[in-house]
Amino acid sequence: MIQKFHGLSSITLLNTAFILGLITMLMNSLVIGVGYAAIMITSTLTIIYSFCAKCPARFNSCGHVVVGKLATLFPPRKSDLYTKQDYTLIIISLLALISIPQYWLWTYKPAFLAFWALLTIAFTQINFFVCTKCDNAQCINCKKPKT
Repeated sequence: MIQKFHGLSSITLLNTAFILGLITMLMNSLVIGVGYAAIMITSTLTIIYSFCAKCPARFNSCGHVVVGKLATLFPPRKSDLYTKQDYTLIIISLLALISIPQYWLWTYKPAFLAFWALLTIAFTQINFFVCTKCDNAQCINCKKPKT
């Protein structure tokens, strides 16, 4: 129960941070904001496909709940070791989501601070509450002992 609470709230916090970045970009340029919105959608789908669609917990014990349900909509992928390509796509997607709005966030210091506070809380929740209960032994961040 605690895992799902932190899973859902961490996803909400992450999305709130990225939407905050989007808003600061839209305040400056509609075109740039729409471009970032497209990157948000593409990056999210890439992360779900590259990581979540391989996770054995996606069917019934996903700590992030909604993300696990979305992962089941993708073509089936074997729950196996993650490849360098999987990790590369995940890292590039996360870097895009986080780094692209930085210039525009920096122009609005409270938004910049809120963005990083939201990310910090979300990633802390994921690391200390979601990953500690996760059954995905293939994940490098899985906290359960390897069997």
